[in-house]
Amino acid sequence: MSSAAAPPAAAAAAASAAAKVPPLSLSTLKSRYPNLYQAYSQLSARQLNCDGMMSEMDPTPTDAATGLATKIMFIDFTQQLADNGDSPLKTESDGNKFCIFLWKMLDASESGSIGGDACRFFDALYAAYQDIMKLNSTAAKFEHLLGWTIAVCSHGIRALLERGDPDRNRLLFKYIAEEFKKIFKLETSAVGIDNGLKEFAIEWCGAMQKMLRSVKKEYGEYSENYAFNFIYKPRPKKAAPAPVDVAAAAVGKASPPSPSPTSVAHAPGVQQGGTGQPKVDEDDDDEPKPWKMEGWVPRTKNGKQKSPNVIRGELQRYIDKCKADGTMTQTKIIDTMGV
Repeated sequence: MSSAAAPPAAAAAAASAAAKVPPLSLSTLKSRYPNLYQAYSQLSARQLNCDGMMSEMDPTPTDAATGLATKIMFIDFTQQLADNGDSPLKTESDGNKFCIFLWKMLDASESGSIGGDACRFFDALYAAYQDIMKLNSTAAKFEHLLGWTIAVCSHGIRALLERGDPDRNRLLFKYIAEEFKKIFKLETSAVGIDNGLKEFAIEWCGAMQKMLRSVKKEYGEYSENYAFNFIYKPRPKKAAPAPVDVAAAAVGKASPPSPSPTSVAHAPGVQQGGTGQPKVDEDDDDEPKPWKMEGWVPRTKNGKQKSPNVIRGELQRYIDKCKADGTMTQTKIIDTMGV
């Protein structure tokens, strides 16, 4: 009688054991993600301090290698990871382990104080972003950015969206979106990113974008909506201008060439068009432009709010430029501005 086939129960147990994947260890966190480790250390210290004040509670378990708590606010960081099934983000991947750990950190940061939770959320997410930016491989960076996004969307980060500092939030979401945009512009397969994982990331980024643009609707008028322009989709090129009538030109009746649209060429995302009008690169995702959003204020590259005098100076230079190159008259400019 052959013994090649294992009993069904034994086979199931073996499959279950094989499916178990250990989580991101605190030792690996310390060596690979130092900023996130520091943020976790603060949560751990807070938990262990609570133990000292509440002696009736069971002692919090700690990690032998680091001395940090392994269970914070009832969130167990030693729990085995569940199988992701046929998801493009593999269960055993670094990106998935990073995602689950960050998601748990967000859960462990909650204490019921919405202002404090918002601060702890931001500290964890910004620390994770800093560690992602230090990764050398584009594929690894992409996988971790995806993990960051899944963790944020899955948790919901309500406290951060409802009570977090809007300026800090806006910059953080912008940094993450811009990193995605850079990578999506590449030939992703050439840098080791599977096409299935790319499409999976686009879906999650879309979910992130939808969540951030509906904050005000979800949490009230005192909250802020945020942009998440994660992918670049250029508009189709405009048709070339009609050819000049050579015969008319010979007798001085040719139409004058279109004025060079250099008036806004210095602005980010603007290129010269071939038809006398500026061509603007846009993320074709229906994301409202910042200046059309309630509460938007013009800022310098360093993030500081521009003063009224600076804005007036920029507008005057723009008007002078348009008048000089014939792009628009002052009356047309004022009409366009709606003032």
